[in-house]
Amino acid sequence: LPATGAGSVAIVVDTRRRAFSGSRSGLKCGRRSIPSREKLKTRSAIHRGVFADMLAIPALDLRDGHVVQLIGGDYAHESIRLERPRDVAREWSHYGFHRLHVVDLDAATARGSNREVVRDLLADKICPMQVGGGVRTDDNIRSLVDDGADWVIVGTRALEEPAWLEETAATFPGRLIVAADVRERNGGPRGWSGQRPTGRATA
Repeated sequence: LPATGAGSVAIVVDTRRRAFSGSRSGLKCGRRSIPSREKLKTRSAIHRGVFADMLAIPALDLRDGHVVQLIGGDYAHESIRLERPRDVAREWSHYGFHRLHVVDLDAATARGSNREVVRDLLADKICPMQVGGGVRTDDNIRSLVDDGADWVIVGTRALEEPAWLEETAATFPGRLIVAADVRERNGGPRGWSGQRPTGRATA
């Protein structure tokens, strides 16, 4: 993490279907040959011709106008609280990250809103940003897109109302990210409080 110790890292797995062929020297993906000694390392990423790319994105969790880091998602326990979200975002960019994950924790839990902080971050145009937290209506999404969000994160309603997600995805093509918090193989749409065993239903 940067010297500020700010935030956490969101992991996004992008699965893309690519052609693989076996050989004595290893697997081939396009023009890149994967040596046999790497087979074990890549085995978990390859399943029926699908190769998973993992993208690490620094997360700015906003609470009361600050960037915070909660311990185990517990709002009663903060390990970090920083006063200048814009400076935190700039520092992540300085460290070479080209995308940020911004979540309004207060909006997500109906405790308040950090809308002005989010608007300031987007106006600064530090780098592309995906923004979420309490996004449950088309108007919420449109407002964030109009303010400059490159992607909007939806969670609770998207997972609980697939029909709404399908319709909204058609309205905002390529602009939505569906998120579910996962811990110890449990996941759910309502953060840590709504977790359940992962599996086909959650996926």
